[in-house]
Amino acid sequence: MVGSALTVAGPTYVLRPTKAYAAVCSCLGRSCDCGSLCCDGYTEFCCAIYGQNSCPPNTVLAGWWKVDNSHFCNGSARYYMDCNKQSPNCGCGSSGVCRGSDTVCQCRSCGNRKDGCTTFRYGNCNNQIACVGPIMCRVVTCTKPWELDPGCSTVSRTDNNTRYHHRPCLDGPPPPPPLQPAPADIMAFQDGVWRFRRTQSEGPPEVEFSYGQPGDVPLMGDWNGDGTVGIGVRRGRTFILRNEASAGAPDHIFDWGRADDIPLVGDWNGNGRDTVGLKRGRTWFLKNRLDGSPHEIQFDWGRDTDLPVTGDWNGNGRTGVGIKRGRMWYLKNRLDATAHEIEFAWGRDTDVPVTGDWNGNGRTGVGIVRDARWYLKNELDPSPHHSEFSFGQPGDTFLAWDQTR
Repeated sequence: MVGSALTVAGPTYVLRPTKAYAAVCSCLGRSCDCGSLCCDGYTEFCCAIYGQNSCPPNTVLAGWWKVDNSHFCNGSARYYMDCNKQSPNCGCGSSGVCRGSDTVCQCRSCGNRKDGCTTFRYGNCNNQIACVGPIMCRVVTCTKPWELDPGCSTVSRTDNNTRYHHRPCLDGPPPPPPLQPAPADIMAFQDGVWRFRRTQSEGPPEVEFSYGQPGDVPLMGDWNGDGTVGIGVRRGRTFILRNEASAGAPDHIFDWGRADDIPLVGDWNGNGRDTVGLKRGRTWFLKNRLDGSPHEIQFDWGRDTDLPVTGDWNGNGRTGVGIKRGRMWYLKNRLDATAHEIEFAWGRDTDVPVTGDWNGNGRTGVGIVRDARWYLKNELDPSPHHSEFSFGQPGDTFLAWDQTR
């Protein structure tokens, strides 16, 4: 008896998706008939377990395949997407997938397919995450995977054996289209007081409120994926985050890192939700969960004294990283130790860097603040700035937020 096709035939199935989930009568010790769903080699749909046709918390979209000419999609392709467990308590090695002792392999009933059992990964989604756990459930839609999650590639694999796999819970409305980018908001923070301006122009703040206290480091991000900006502060090694840009109670509180780390914000896996990161010396630590769990991504890049920046430099829906060193900017799309792709000189050594999608085109541009005077540019090159205005006051911390980050 075996738990997964990969266990039986190893890497062969990675290259032969038609047989990746080949039916193997393994009922996990249950007294189920071999014709029941529990006994085949496929994984249950997320909506049948969790009630929603989407990856549940603590999972990541790690691969997809399609069925051609599906009658469920009016003759178009239908797409099946695997939600693998994130941050398994095991080491993957070169395989990129492992089980971990904290995962239960089960069938909820003879009429449910397995969940938490199959240690397999197609490897065409979110490959920046080097190690994932078993498949917890599947999502299926008529929408192309890379339109739902920019971390998925367009490399196509087909398994028509799953043509008739269906659940009534899949007959609901299709997932909403991706949010359209909008120009960035700008913000000035000092001693727990936030001042927002919705337009990149000179003038008084349009929104002002208190959240935090003197000494806090301000953060901005879309923590829950609803397309609107949330706020937060880092106090020592404690993150205190709120889903809305207003005064009120926090939605997330957790400890992570060291008090002298530089905090970062970004959507590292392209799932539409921002999380946090840290720069410690020349080491970067990035995580996909808003809790005190360990980071998933770590690499060395740059110098101890570099100022870190983040942004979606190429418009692919995932946040990359960058550094400002004197008046030199170095930007990279890959979250690893490889060299930067973009390099240019702009501004002065003492300028404070800011980044944002200034024109709403889905790509992050750069900016500098010099004595509360903002200079913004869309091009990632040494060309002059396109916008200049004053907002805030000397001594403020300056940030910007948009849907591309």
